[in-house]
Amino acid sequence: MNVKHLILSLIVFLLPAMLLAQVGEQESDTAQIIVPTKVVVDTTVNDGENVVAAEGQEAQLAYNSGIDLFNAGSYKQAVSQFTTAIDLNPDFAQAYMNRGSALFQMDALSQALEDLQKAIELNDELPAAYYMLGIIHMQKQEYSEAQAALQEAKDQKFKNSKLDYYLGVIAFMNEDYESAEFAFENAIKADKKNAMIHNDIASTYRKMEQFDKAIAEYTKAIELDKSNAMYYSNRGSVYRIQEKYEEAIDDYTKALDIDSEYKLAQNNRGVAKMHLEQYEDAIKDFEAVVKVDRDYAFAYNNLGLVYYRMRNYDDAITNYTKAIALDPDYGYAYLHRGNAKEMLRKFEDACQDWEKALELGVKNAESYLIYCNQED
Repeated sequence: MNVKHLILSLIVFLLPAMLLAQVGEQESDTAQIIVPTKVVVDTTVNDGENVVAAEGQEAQLAYNSGIDLFNAGSYKQAVSQFTTAIDLNPDFAQAYMNRGSALFQMDALSQALEDLQKAIELNDELPAAYYMLGIIHMQKQEYSEAQAALQEAKDQKFKNSKLDYYLGVIAFMNEDYESAEFAFENAIKADKKNAMIHNDIASTYRKMEQFDKAIAEYTKAIELDKSNAMYYSNRGSVYRIQEKYEEAIDDYTKALDIDSEYKLAQNNRGVAKMHLEQYEDAIKDFEAVVKVDRDYAFAYNNLGLVYYRMRNYDDAITNYTKAIALDPDYGYAYLHRGNAKEMLRKFEDACQDWEKALELGVKNAESYLIYCNQED
């Protein structure tokens, strides 16, 4: 055996400990916060103080008809009446604003955006227009623009129970967790029994590594709504971070009782079981995940980790390879496959995998590549 191979064979004794540290990279814990995909706004518009006197009775009548139709949920007809009002009075800012609101309800986001911007151009003291503008930017995942518009609505004293909540969501998505915490706290003051807000401030605390606070808020969310699997899964993931694996498994199991195909909870329960060296049960969880989603690379990688710990290196390599086939940029799968190949004394192949892992940003690979660069 040459010097390089001798050194490589010596480092295998370090691998189990290093793999323990890497397990956390093998989950896909994305369901930490509820980001609205279809933001719900009030279904009525204000036909009182926001109405200005039109230049002609016809414009005013058309506008008021549009208000009635909007409030009745007849959005297409409301758009038609607001358009008539605008045709008769091109400077009718409220007509643009409410036509934009109706278009939003019809999912015509680009047209709605244009109308709201026009309304603000005509009258920059329309807080409701800024609010709706922010909602549309939020729906389009344009978080910086959304934050600016919603903050302007707040500064103009716009009253809406969800305004602080949406500001919190945007701050969270922008990784401004202190601002998210502040906004969610205000949202909770306005709506103490909203489980979703408690979930989202908990996820903010989790990002801030204030884990006890996160547990407390996830627990409040669960107390308010025991039917939401995500709340249990999120709390379970904090328990797992705290190395309270039994509690984590219990929460993941409750999530799966609610939603048997919740692959995130199933995958992460397997991770917790792997930490407890319950390898056969962990395998069952990961195999259940791939039955639900055959393209879930995390589960194949985790199967590889379990087989590696069981010293079944061939099966470990098979599963790491499946993970890589599904996600060619999955750096940790290359790192782990390299470790398994090294255990089978496939030194050159191991070095190639570690090099690829480092190329993909896995810094841990550097500690192995030092030996790969040794002279024969």
